[in-house]
Amino acid sequence: MKIFFVRHGHPDYTEPKALGYPGFGNDLAPLDALGRSQAEQTARDPRLKQGQLIVASPFTRALQTAAVLSRRLDLELRVEVGLHEWLPDLTYSYTDVETVERARAEFDAMNGIAGPERKQAWETWEQMRTRGDGR
Repeated sequence: MKIFFVRHGHPDYTEPKALGYPGFGNDLAPLDALGRSQAEQTARDPRLKQGQLIVASPFTRALQTAAVLSRRLDLELRVEVGLHEWLPDLTYSYTDVETVERARAEFDAMNGIAGPERKQAWETWEQMRTRGDGR
């Protein structure tokens, strides 16, 4: 079996920002015109004709990109809830990039293992492993 990884297309963060969604709300942003075009162009890649299944993150841009690929390639689309990037804030309430940067720096300094000195509510390596295993 061959596995192809395709990242979602270019986002349009305008709507989530206009609606006042905090940090995690950015993951609800749809593709913009460039992102839709990127998805359509990717669907024409001849290597993808060998595919048997599309597995996508539940986040909007990934689903939108996967939907284009599924439609164009006539492949089943499966959503995996645990398939997404590292979570810098498990409360999903951050409102600025600086919070994410502080969480990332703390995560790196602590090697992804939460100790009593942790100040930010970031996802640990173990939580990512568990999520990735589907548990």
